[in-house]
Amino acid sequence: MQIVGRKGGGKGGRAPVEAPDSLKSCSYAKFIDVISCGEIEGPVNGLNSVYFGDVQLQDEKGKFNFNNVAIEWRPGSVRQAPSEICQTNEVTTDVNTEVKKDKPITRSIIAPEADIVRVTITVPGLSHQNKSNGDINGTKVELKVEYQANGSHWIDAGNIVIEGKTTSSYNREHSFRLTGEAPWNIKVTRLTDDSDSQALQNKTIFSKITTVFEEKLTYPGVAYVGVQIDAEQFSSIPSRGYHCRGIKLKVPSNYNPETREYSGDWDGTFIVKYSNNPVWIYFDLLTNEEYGAGEYIKEDMLDKWSMYQIAKYCDELVPDGFGGREPRFTCNVYIQTKQEAFKLLRDLTSVFRAMSYWSSGTQMLVQDSPKEPIYQFNNTNVIGGKFSRSGSNIKTRHNVVLVTWNDPKKYFKQSVEYIEDSEAIVKMGYISQTEVVAFGCTSRGQARRLGKWLLYTEQYESEVITFSCGQDGAIPIPGEVIQVSDIHRSGERRGGRVKDGSTVNRIILDAEVEITKESTISIVNKKGELEQRAITQRGKLTEIDVRPVFTSVTENSTWIIASSDIKPEFYRVISIVESDDGSYTITASDYNPSKFEHIENGNELIEYDTTNNTLDTGVKNVVITDEIYRGLGGSIQTKIVVSYEPATSLTSRYQIEYREGNGNWKQMEPTTLTSVDIPNVKDGVLYQIRIKTSNVLGVWSDNPIQNYEPIGRLRPPHNVSNLRHKAIAQEGAFLIWDLSPDIDLEYYEIKKGDTYESSKPVGKIKANEFNLGFIRAGEHKYWLSAVDSSDVRSESPTAVTFNISGGQVENLVAEIVGDEVLMTWGETKNNSFSTELYEVKKDDDVLALVKSTSFKFKADFNGNKKFTVTAIDLGGNRSESAQAQLIVHRPTPVSISQQVIDNYVMLRWQSAKATLPIVYYELRKGETIENSEFITNIDGLAFPQFETVGGLYKYWIIGVDSAGNRSEPQYTLSNVAQPPDYILKYDYNSSYDGIKNGSDKIDGKLYLPVRRDTWAEHFRSNNLATPKSQINRGFPLYLQPIDESGYYEEEMDYGTVLASSKITLTPKVISSGSYDINYHIAVKENAKDNWREHDQQSVYETNFRYVKFRITVSNAQKPVVIESLNLKLDQKQKTDGGTVQANASDIKGTWVNFATEFIDASVPVLTPQSKQPLFATSDFKDEPKPKGFYVFLFDKNGNRVSGKVGWVVKGV
Repeated sequence: MQIVGRKGGGKGGRAPVEAPDSLKSCSYAKFIDVISCGEIEGPVNGLNSVYFGDVQLQDEKGKFNFNNVAIEWRPGSVRQAPSEICQTNEVTTDVNTEVKKDKPITRSIIAPEADIVRVTITVPGLSHQNKSNGDINGTKVELKVEYQANGSHWIDAGNIVIEGKTTSSYNREHSFRLTGEAPWNIKVTRLTDDSDSQALQNKTIFSKITTVFEEKLTYPGVAYVGVQIDAEQFSSIPSRGYHCRGIKLKVPSNYNPETREYSGDWDGTFIVKYSNNPVWIYFDLLTNEEYGAGEYIKEDMLDKWSMYQIAKYCDELVPDGFGGREPRFTCNVYIQTKQEAFKLLRDLTSVFRAMSYWSSGTQMLVQDSPKEPIYQFNNTNVIGGKFSRSGSNIKTRHNVVLVTWNDPKKYFKQSVEYIEDSEAIVKMGYISQTEVVAFGCTSRGQARRLGKWLLYTEQYESEVITFSCGQDGAIPIPGEVIQVSDIHRSGERRGGRVKDGSTVNRIILDAEVEITKESTISIVNKKGELEQRAITQRGKLTEIDVRPVFTSVTENSTWIIASSDIKPEFYRVISIVESDDGSYTITASDYNPSKFEHIENGNELIEYDTTNNTLDTGVKNVVITDEIYRGLGGSIQTKIVVSYEPATSLTSRYQIEYREGNGNWKQMEPTTLTSVDIPNVKDGVLYQIRIKTSNVLGVWSDNPIQNYEPIGRLRPPHNVSNLRHKAIAQEGAFLIWDLSPDIDLEYYEIKKGDTYESSKPVGKIKANEFNLGFIRAGEHKYWLSAVDSSDVRSESPTAVTFNISGGQVENLVAEIVGDEVLMTWGETKNNSFSTELYEVKKDDDVLALVKSTSFKFKADFNGNKKFTVTAIDLGGNRSESAQAQLIVHRPTPVSISQQVIDNYVMLRWQSAKATLPIVYYELRKGETIENSEFITNIDGLAFPQFETVGGLYKYWIIGVDSAGNRSEPQYTLSNVAQPPDYILKYDYNSSYDGIKNGSDKIDGKLYLPVRRDTWAEHFRSNNLATPKSQINRGFPLYLQPIDESGYYEEEMDYGTVLASSKITLTPKVISSGSYDINYHIAVKENAKDNWREHDQQSVYETNFRYVKFRITVSNAQKPVVIESLNLKLDQKQKTDGGTVQANASDIKGTWVNFATEFIDASVPVLTPQSKQPLFATSDFKDEPKPKGFYVFLFDKNGNRVSGKVGWVVKGV
């Protein structure tokens, strides 16, 4: 915009001023971090021990690196106070709805446990611009909060006033406590007018509603930290770390964990304090029932006294390697996950160089620490006087170790400490490195001591001694130190047995010894303890005087003499195994008591002289052979193998020298082995070999030269040996042979045939087993040859002949069981392969393929049948079959009797005989069986047949078995003389069996008016040529509508005089054209009376017994079809019924009296009340005003029985 004015004159214009923002939101995050299960000591140094990420909350100078942070420690005591920071549970729901003055916003809270509600109001911006000068300043907006408890009145919860200026989103929270009962409605109403101008920014948004649940939980037994931080300082939830002294555990009552001092003697009781002594951590994990193994291991199962000594050793101060001192062993570990108990406990014992084992129901703990020998062994108290020694290969020993530990200066992250044995590196000529993780180690000095101990153990404790002994083996335990005097190692006898007559100051030896230097003698006293005393004499002695005297002497106990030039060897017991014969085998490893000062203080190792062997050496029984082997890159090379035996027991080392032809001599490294390989020699070339020997003093001697010419790869492979076959039921036939010793073997060649020359290849394989699969049954012959990498075969192929059998099925039994054929047989015998299926046949028909040794099926035949079972194995081979026969006879004819009771014919018959069970008897009625009418199928031996028409009846009975086999039909004749009882017809549907004139019944329907004649009659009367086309359609009659009328008429007798009733005739008519229909109803009281006629469809009449009705159709354009025709009398039907006890002793039947007066009644409906199948019949006389009836009860075989019968009678 261009501004134009006069030059000079007034003051210049003012720029608009915007006030600074005065509103700022602040959000906090709260956490509860669980530290431990169980009470802990707590933080090491207050807020200095709290870390967000890798940054301390408060540094060592007291400066805070984070603001607005609150920290609460709870140590996990049983009665600790609840957290003040995290004492609520909150559920926040987003609303995000603008609140306008005329539109309050309401939200509901339904949780009945709610205590406090917090409403959050957001203003996107809050400011007001002066329109006159453009200044932007703050403004004010006010809202009102109310709540309503369970539909009651609204309660004021306070106003929210936001005053100031902000150009960004600002949140204001408003909290209030709820009263009354749920549910609550929370309403926020704006009191300030809504803005109607861009100059006023004061929009208010109901952004969130928070339901607060107050929970003052103490979390007893859980150590945790409550944290509250200002969220503005973090872009996301920060990681947290805490430097804590951990769980409080049981320690000896005389122990101060802080000073690591033990005051006085321990009485065996415990107190609970924090400690990082690994022994008491180990004890806690073993016995604690909440998070340890205390459910299974109790305190009385532990050797706490030895643990006490080991724990004191752990607490001793040693140089830390950097000018200070520290405890020898500590354990600072945070176990956060479930771990296998054995592994965790083993890791813990590794912290303090210990191992655990069970002995006599007690868990023992032994440690590699300074120990004095507790027992001794020499050649006289070990079985056979023999000590066996073995050493580790120098290649398995390491001279550099990398120890991983947790460095406190790096926030306890892992660091790696490098430790080396420089002497071992020089000696071995190369670096052999290993790695180890120091469990629970937070000390660099402790990590270095672990590495030095590991390197020392591998370099200097490489020899293991093993020997067997008697009951002496029960005295030492694993971890303890023993001393050994072995004549084969020392070079002279320095040990034996104490002879009878020895005293505490004079020991009688079992052999003469020569004492030339200051010496000591050790014996085992009567308590089984080892005692050592100085020898006061010199010379060749069999009796030794000592000073001071021994506490006691046991005859036949052991003695060992030590001097400066020959000392006994020290070993630490690794294991003791008791044998069934009562002997013990002890395994022990090198032990040097000076190693601990060497490891911890850097002192020189003390080497002990244990031998004076200086005699000559040599070899004997030298054997030289050659072998082939795989060299670098897999090439086949030849080596000469030189084996020998030491000529004397003093030979300790050997050195092989050799040369090719007259070439230069080559030396091999000295060795203690009695077999040496000379590698990569040439086949067919003469070699000269000589063996030098040395004693323990390093004095070497020469031995005669040996000549040898290796053959190597010129040899053919060895013949295949021990070729055999085996049939594995589930896998097939196999060829098996011994592996060839030839390392240049390329493969084995397998052929099949009667002779090797005629055999055909089967396969090639490098293994010594070949799967032929499930081969056919019969005899088989296979040949094997070994083939080397030069394609040279073994000299003679090896053959094997064997048979494969399909086996036999035996003990087949076929029998009828109920209505089934059950076939059982034994498992296949003499079969090479597993049976896959059994084929079951009936004659030539396969019934089934089954896996079991039985099969059953429903018998469906008669006569003689042959059954066979054949086993089929996994290779499809068939076994010899087993056979069985079975005959099924059809049912025999039955013998029948009958008895007429009223309208019932009680039919009885004897049971048919048959192989299979009779499942039912078929009852039929008719003159011949072919034209008979089916009555029923019944599984009993009697049936009451009800007849509605008197006459002579022929009844047929056929027995039918479970396979459908039928007996020859048998019949009986019955004369039913009594007329049938009357059937009430108060609601009657006609069957169209009355008088028809111009009408006809077709398929259950009435057609009228029609003319009825055959097709032939129709065509002849109409001079038609043929009815073929109509006959082919299947119509036997020709119906043609006629012009005149047709009618249908029917008459019925109701059996008694009815006082009065309305009579209604109702047809259901189907017709597609027009027609006229007329109705006619007539009644009379007596048979001889004249009919009282009515041309009506419905009439009312009195005093009548007989009814006649007629329906007439005329003037029909098309045939009229009467689908149904109903005659109904409006008489109220009566019902009577009950339960009667039918007695078999009532010859005429049991009388049942009606309780209701009937004019007429229908035949009673009877229901036997029994779980067994029974029949009930009645003898009911049809007469006006009947009074009752007789009832009979029969079982399913037609026998009179007693029992309850339910009955129902309907009438008028």
